[in-house]
Amino acid sequence: MFHHRPGVADHPGAQRGVALPDGRAGDFGRWAARRLSAALVALVALAAWVVSAVVAVAAPVESAPSRTRDHLWTPGVYDPAKGWVGRAARAFEDRKARYAAAGPKEPSAVLPLLGLVDALHGEIDEASISAFLRTVAQSSHVHPLVRGVAAYEAAILDERRGRIDASAAALRRLGFVLDWVFVGPFDFRGPSDLDGGHPCLDEPYRSDAVFEGAVVGEPLAWRAYDYDGFADGGFVGFDELLTPNEKVFACATTWIHVPRDGDVAVRVGTGGAYRVFVGKDEVLRGDDRRLPHPLQDAATVRLSSGWHRLHVLVANESEPWGFYLRVTRPDGTPLSGLEVRAEPPKTSVRGRSAPARRPANTLRGLLERRASGGDPVKELDLCEFEWRTHPYARSDSRTVDRLRRIEPSLERARASFLRSLVETDESARRLALERAIELGKKEGLGPRLGPWLLELAFRERSLGLERAARARLQEAFDVAPDDAAIELVLIDEFADAGFEAQALEWSLDLLGRRSASASVRDAVAERLAAAGRKAEALDVLTDGGVITQVGRNRIVNWSLELGRVDVAVAAARRDASMFPGRPGVFRRLAWVLDAAGRERDAWDAMARALQLAPLDPELHAEAARLALLHGRATVAVAELRRSLDLRPQQPDLRTLLSSLDGGADRDIFERRALDLERVVRRKTPPKWQRRPAVTLARTVAVRVHDNGLSERLDHRILRIQDERGVRDRNVHSFFHDPSQSYVEVRRARVRHPDGTVEEMGRVRVSSLAEAGYRMYYDRRRVDVIFDRLEPGDVIEVAFVERDVAARNMFDTYFGDLQPIGGIDPIGRFEYLVEAPDAMPLFFRHGDVREERRAGRRIYRLVRTDVPHIDPEPRMPGWTDVADYVHVSSYADWDEVARWYWRLVREQLVVDERIRAAAARAVEGIPVEDRRARMEAIYTYVVRNTRYVGLEFGIHGYKPYPTTEVFARRYGDCKDKAALLKVMLEQVGIDSHMVRVRARDLGGIDPHPASLAAFNHAIVFVPEFDVYLDGTAEWSGPSELPELDRGATVLHVLD
Repeated sequence: MFHHRPGVADHPGAQRGVALPDGRAGDFGRWAARRLSAALVALVALAAWVVSAVVAVAAPVESAPSRTRDHLWTPGVYDPAKGWVGRAARAFEDRKARYAAAGPKEPSAVLPLLGLVDALHGEIDEASISAFLRTVAQSSHVHPLVRGVAAYEAAILDERRGRIDASAAALRRLGFVLDWVFVGPFDFRGPSDLDGGHPCLDEPYRSDAVFEGAVVGEPLAWRAYDYDGFADGGFVGFDELLTPNEKVFACATTWIHVPRDGDVAVRVGTGGAYRVFVGKDEVLRGDDRRLPHPLQDAATVRLSSGWHRLHVLVANESEPWGFYLRVTRPDGTPLSGLEVRAEPPKTSVRGRSAPARRPANTLRGLLERRASGGDPVKELDLCEFEWRTHPYARSDSRTVDRLRRIEPSLERARASFLRSLVETDESARRLALERAIELGKKEGLGPRLGPWLLELAFRERSLGLERAARARLQEAFDVAPDDAAIELVLIDEFADAGFEAQALEWSLDLLGRRSASASVRDAVAERLAAAGRKAEALDVLTDGGVITQVGRNRIVNWSLELGRVDVAVAAARRDASMFPGRPGVFRRLAWVLDAAGRERDAWDAMARALQLAPLDPELHAEAARLALLHGRATVAVAELRRSLDLRPQQPDLRTLLSSLDGGADRDIFERRALDLERVVRRKTPPKWQRRPAVTLARTVAVRVHDNGLSERLDHRILRIQDERGVRDRNVHSFFHDPSQSYVEVRRARVRHPDGTVEEMGRVRVSSLAEAGYRMYYDRRRVDVIFDRLEPGDVIEVAFVERDVAARNMFDTYFGDLQPIGGIDPIGRFEYLVEAPDAMPLFFRHGDVREERRAGRRIYRLVRTDVPHIDPEPRMPGWTDVADYVHVSSYADWDEVARWYWRLVREQLVVDERIRAAAARAVEGIPVEDRRARMEAIYTYVVRNTRYVGLEFGIHGYKPYPTTEVFARRYGDCKDKAALLKVMLEQVGIDSHMVRVRARDLGGIDPHPASLAAFNHAIVFVPEFDVYLDGTAEWSGPSELPELDRGATVLHVLD
């Protein structure tokens, strides 16, 4: 592709563990189909296409030859003289033929060039690939944008060959801007965080400027981006360099000099929301989450001659984090005389820019105009381009909608196969693949059907259709006996059937036929190593040809295992010298040098990794372990403390630190636990003697860290008083979200009346997803079960919950709502919070005691002799009948509403489908009958959007994008409320979101203000003073369901 996938390994040549197009596989080893999802394999199979109606098959092959079977296995074929050249060579010839058939001036000529190096490097002679690409790149008859793609692929080839300097120089000549200074990470709540007003954008550049970022207490400064030490296909990536690297953004800046006044094109590709500024003028923006690609967005900007400061703000939620940026002439040719400096020029920045007046000339734009006439073949070209370059958000359906429309009428294998890759419905994907194969047979695609049949075998296996999958696999081998990828899958099957020795023999036979294939060498080497023949495996990897990153890693590891320390060190040093900007390669080098007994060199390598990624807590933890191996306890303690400062929720590290440093903080259990013997000596009131059980003491203690994350102790001691207590109090539970925290049971024991103490609680973990209610979330319940209780036994159970997420999904907010009373009386209840001094907390109760100690606030609330509550049917909510603790770091409800509005506003997205649906919903209703129009929209949402709750992580509070909710036609309460709000806006009716505490939970006092109080979301329409509940399938727009009536609500104004 015109794209190098960033961030997949320590080296840009790293290959993923999937079947790759055109006859190679990444991280091959055991590339058995059952370990690969059909979707993942499908994603990379497209390069095997041949369009029978567009290109002529380059070299017809003879019919499949008969193959002698001297063993239990049947070998494949490699006979170029008879056309059996293998998948990669066949695909290369097909790409060249397709390029020639398209015509040099046609934008569709770019399609066979996209991803060519990714697909073929290591499988095809490098000189042949280079010659083809350079011929295209240097031809004046080829469209300038297509020439640029060919030149880009040639630069990627240089990078794969280890010619990093030559590759970077070629990218710079193409206009890729690679020299930057950057700063980050900063908190990212939504795309509006990028809309100006940030110091890194607004303030004059100073190399010594300091910023406050996403890591509390960690000042950030500008850093130089060493692209030549990173070498990632023109991608300026931050995933390895900045921590945390999710839900954050970074700012990059540089200075460009243009030699003369005129228009230039700024071309950008990113994986998340971004803004590009020239000086103070915004010239490009995007909010989509997608895979980054350099052919995604572009705009034309008029610049005067001179220096201009260029800014990029780029966010990341879960995609590769970074950007491509290229500056060219409007027609796509390089801008001669362009200069780039990652530092302010000595002369003043005099250049002025004008905001973007029009889109730049782009391949996507050309293909869109070409397809606008309704020719389905040209529309298919556009679909393929979109599939390869990811210009839209993942949830966008434009490409698949177009394919659904044109594919049935085209009746072409290529169209059906592309649809099988982009379809969102798994059944439709499989049907499209089956159609592609049948059409391909009619079109005479022959061995080119092999990859498609293999893909279908994968999908059938994923459905448990083993017999069908085996038949498809054999059919694939029959039609493409020269396809090494198919043969490797058969070898895997053979080995898994128990014929390991014969599978190895078969692998070596394949290697003899296909020794030039990097993927075959990787696979055979892994099989040799598994058989204990690592020395031979190393010979296979190093006997000439391309060595993949997987191969390089194995050379290091296997050399160490064989005692070839110098070989391992040389290989690791080679990677470090090739990519001196990547912390990962220095991390590995440090451990290799340590294994070689070179302690000082190992520490130097680890120090270099820390210099490149100073805020990576895992890297500091590794540095601590390295120091401990050599008795450097002082250094280890310092690195452990640094790691815990950056990520406090690392209990194993905290325990290790405590063992090394007696002055280190003990964990919350050690500091706040109850004393069992002291508690059992307390007297209880005589009136409690008839109760089944009595809670003698309960402590709930929370420690809030500077970054808003926390750890929590819930320690309970209760006495079983009769057989009812034995039966009804033998299970004690704690609830948590495993994506955000983990729970450790620190006490699970019983003190018998004779004073003996027995560890006897067993732990069970269960999911709380309720499929019957269509509720799916990450909540888990940890139960401690006591099986052999007797009256008089005292149960002690203690849970410790620690946040494990990299950061607090609520920023630095802390809030809690904790019941005090329960079904058993409580002798003593204590609630305690330790918070940073800079985080004052607000409580419902006025008698909370506060003290300051060592830079922290400690809040304590104590209650004694708390009465029990007997549950009754249809009783009021718990907070209506029992005491409770409510605490929050928010001072008032306005703060809560502002935070929630910032969370949801970016999700309120409208597209043409939503606009059209709103128009259909009110069709025939007079514009002046606004109430009827409101009711029609409400009815549409309720009837067309099923209730399904996918409340994972932040989406327990944050709705999914409304375009996504509309497209999939299901969502939970907040999803439906958000969709209802945006659809009402389309017909001119204002509304706002409302957070609800359902009536069955009980009311709460107005103070404090917090997020912890609410469990539901609806919409309020001020014009009609009406609340609309999008989940109320059995209520009308003028009738609220029972649990909404009399509920506590928070109106969230826009």
